[in-house]
Amino acid sequence: MENSPEGLGNTPPAPSNENYRVTAQPFLYVREGPGKSYAKVDSVMLNEVVEKLDENEDGTWFKIRTSHGSITGWCFAQYPQKEIETQPFENKTTYPAKGVTRIEGELHRTRFYLTICNPLDIKIEVVHEDSRPSSIAKKAGAKFGFNGDDWERATRRVKGTEICNGKIYQKRIKSKPSLIVTKGGKVYIDHKNIPDQWNVTSGLRYLVKDAINLIPINSTLPKHTERHARSVRGLHADGSVMFLTVDGDYIYRGMTLWQAASLMLDFGCVIAFDGGGGGDSVDVVDGTVANVPDDEAPNGMPNERRVPQTILVFTKEED
Repeated sequence: MENSPEGLGNTPPAPSNENYRVTAQPFLYVREGPGKSYAKVDSVMLNEVVEKLDENEDGTWFKIRTSHGSITGWCFAQYPQKEIETQPFENKTTYPAKGVTRIEGELHRTRFYLTICNPLDIKIEVVHEDSRPSSIAKKAGAKFGFNGDDWERATRRVKGTEICNGKIYQKRIKSKPSLIVTKGGKVYIDHKNIPDQWNVTSGLRYLVKDAINLIPINSTLPKHTERHARSVRGLHADGSVMFLTVDGDYIYRGMTLWQAASLMLDFGCVIAFDGGGGGDSVDVVDGTVANVPDDEAPNGMPNERRVPQTILVFTKEED
């Protein structure tokens, strides 16, 4: 029959182990056969990994299957890009200080770094200084350092509320989510001011609330489909503070907002916000950068970016 779907009703093809990543924005149409005259079956999102099962005679159309197997069909061959096979990274958990759990792992083919701290065993400070977090952490003798709030490129001022050891650099104007530490060391995440707040760093948007992922999984908006380096601040169900850094390399690595939120939930997070990302994202341990920054030096190598705000974490050993 003319234009009949190829392979429909037959035994599903065996896995080919040929993985490709979708590069069409914001999604790629999948059809019943190798040509635009065939009906659309569904669509596959930007950056989704698919498996190539077959191709037509001239190689202009690929038959693909999504990793979860829910979609099988044909698409233009120019949009799926061959994945380079890499050795999977085995998650590593360490306990670098009292009350601190450190997890380095890999998810969605992207490296992540998660530091979980008992607030009773640490001290958090927000530093208002235009410099590199590793330099600030090393100078202060902090165990960990992270980039602070997102900022305006023209003025080099952070976008949200900023309080550093009681000194107010920027009052709360908008209802942006913030990591709030009181003078007594209690830690909150809220978009409102808290009595006795002493150190405050803010972010862009909530990702998790009441242990629910707030990012729509099927959204086609670029801010939801693009994968980037990420910086996420959250609280665990037991009250521990969570700092997540995700490596990125626009647009084929990194995580979407939904993926980053999902990762936090996997590790017991109940509330979290997007603390920015991209070239700002940095994870510093003992004054040394532990992640791969997404900013690029003139020589093409990863480069830690200078930022106007840094978050420092001191452990009991540093008191």
